[in-house]
Amino acid sequence: MSSFHTKYRPRTLDKIIGHETAVTRLRGMVDGKLPSALLITGPTSAGKTTLARAFATEVNGKNIEQQQDYKELNAADQRGIDDMRELIRISKFRPMNRQRIIVIDEAQQLLSNKVAAMALLKPIEEPASSTTWILCSMDPSKFASGDGKALANRAKQIVLEPHSSSDLLKQALRIAKGERMNYVLDEERTLLKSVVRASGGEMRTLANVMENLSDYYNGLETKPKMLSKDVITKILASSESSDDALAVNMMVALYSFKFAQVQKCLIDVGDGFSFLRKILGISRFYLGITVVEGNHPKLWWSPTNRDFVNRMKKLGIKPNLGQLAAVHEGLVETSSKAASFQVDTLDLLSASCYRIIKSTSA
Repeated sequence: MSSFHTKYRPRTLDKIIGHETAVTRLRGMVDGKLPSALLITGPTSAGKTTLARAFATEVNGKNIEQQQDYKELNAADQRGIDDMRELIRISKFRPMNRQRIIVIDEAQQLLSNKVAAMALLKPIEEPASSTTWILCSMDPSKFASGDGKALANRAKQIVLEPHSSSDLLKQALRIAKGERMNYVLDEERTLLKSVVRASGGEMRTLANVMENLSDYYNGLETKPKMLSKDVITKILASSESSDDALAVNMMVALYSFKFAQVQKCLIDVGDGFSFLRKILGISRFYLGITVVEGNHPKLWWSPTNRDFVNRMKKLGIKPNLGQLAAVHEGLVETSSKAASFQVDTLDLLSASCYRIIKSTSA
């Protein structure tokens, strides 16, 4: 049985949630002249590979599982010169359908092998007329210079923004209705909104949390008509990732003016963009409860937020409103810059946190 993430991943362009401009551009390519190469960039779980697969389905009129003309490779695992030579060989074959589509996921990893990256330059610039190459990457900064820039210049570029809360709620509703999870479908969608807030802005995490809710409900001997908010909170707590704990440590260090601890946390981060969204969420929450001096229905006491507040109280850290506003301003600015994907998110965060500490600790 497939996971919720796999089961509810869109397979056609009309099922894609969000990314309206990108989808419209791709439809225009399908109806017109197909590109020789595409470079799709965006943060983790933005839907880069999903979009590439949906495009291939649209081009050839059948799911990729039914296509002999579709080839996908993950450069994190396969980036040797022999791997590239095999792709180049395949690219020269006449397709069974309209177009041969070759997708290289995690394409930034390819650039660590200069010989392999250079081998692709000519076939991407002058491909067989019936072949389209698609490079997907979560790190567009790698394509701003050197071999990466040479590849990017040979491709049409599509930049994906993170999914909005509205996008995530639509996907949560799609899963809930598809799995008949009526026990989370309250009239105001309060429970699903809680799940969205806990997803860190990622479709994959959202699907995993929804699956955890389904597992819990199916395991109950006595099944209530509706799960309570307290039960949802406990289930979300059991779904927290190591990055959630890291986000708490980082924000405590930031409010303590301890740059060395901040930098230590950043070294351990895997996905910088997703992590930035986590700490920005903590900052927004902490600023909010300080201003209203307590609870508010729109301020979500997620397990991560609760853990953070408890840590701050235990350590006796009490930043004033000006310090809270300065931290939030710095993180918002960093988030805005990170969305352009010109500089590595963790580098931006490191520099931003240093400026924040320098200005607020004086």
